[in-house]
Amino acid sequence: MQGLPKIAKGPIGLIGFSHGGGAALAAASSFDAVVAFYPWCSGPVPANTLVLIGSADDWTPAARCSGDAANLKVYAGATHSFDRPDRRINVGHMEIPDAAAARDAESRTRQFLASHLR
Repeated sequence: MQGLPKIAKGPIGLIGFSHGGGAALAAASSFDAVVAFYPWCSGPVPANTLVLIGSADDWTPAARCSGDAANLKVYAGATHSFDRPDRRINVGHMEIPDAAAARDAESRTRQFLASHLR
């Protein structure tokens, strides 16, 4: 990525949500830091990646993700899209706002990116 002429020099981060979170996980090796909100996991979370996901997510189950406390945060009772401001059903999946989880996820995201993109 950094070899491309229009890309800034220095560390590069990536954030993805839902399907974009899964794409971010797939591209993790090309970035210095990746944050994936409620992605589709298919195994261990890479060391340069932070996954933020709800335990009640019935669309992208947290159980599919494995990692340690440094790079995997499972919010108890949170559903898919827990950071949305409104409650909705999306393609048959309930999405319920969780303000506390959303605030914590934002804080963790800022801290993670700051520590990896100095």
